[in-house]
Amino acid sequence: MGRGWSTARRFATRFPDFGHTNAYCGPMVSQWNSEYGLVVSIGLVLAFLFTVDGLRSVRLRLPKKLPVVANALLSRAEQVLYGRLVRAFPGHVVLAQVALSQLLTVDRAQAGSSAQAIRNRFNQLVADFVICAPDFSALAVVELDDRSHNRESRREQDQRKDAFVQAAGLKMIRVSVADLPNEAALKALMAVVPAASSTAQLRSVSRSGAHSSS
Repeated sequence: MGRGWSTARRFATRFPDFGHTNAYCGPMVSQWNSEYGLVVSIGLVLAFLFTVDGLRSVRLRLPKKLPVVANALLSRAEQVLYGRLVRAFPGHVVLAQVALSQLLTVDRAQAGSSAQAIRNRFNQLVADFVICAPDFSALAVVELDDRSHNRESRREQDQRKDAFVQAAGLKMIRVSVADLPNEAALKALMAVVPAASSTAQLRSVSRSGAHSSS
């Protein structure tokens, strides 16, 4: 007992910090566990992302034979009107099915923070035909209206389209599929259509112009 106690006292004298080993190791072990857990967590997240990306690639892989066919760009009535527009305005460029997002742009200096909201109002609209100068600067938009334009939803779209096109300084010409104007009537409409008109006025001018030149 005496020798053991003496040996213990000598050991304690030579290694005074031995009793505090756990105090030193505790924080080190805790920090190591924390860093190890962080590394494992990051590894699991990356593995999950790579797995999701791989599954997405498998889903989006195109089949060898794609189930698509070419669509006719213009209906029969639109083809007839297109031909008349080309003949009515020689020296001009006539484009068909032009997205208003390509035709118009929002003046951000004037619109400010509402620029994107304004763009969203016409972003999905399409002009049936656009008459351009030889340098491809737009002069007028020609719309071909059928019976579907009598629906409330289409009327609202037509009003928005008319408002935006005319706000850009372009003429808007509306013609009816039931009474397609000839070349002379189209020239007359281009001359008499006012720069700013309501949708109803545009259709009225179109009807009178078609009849006077028929």
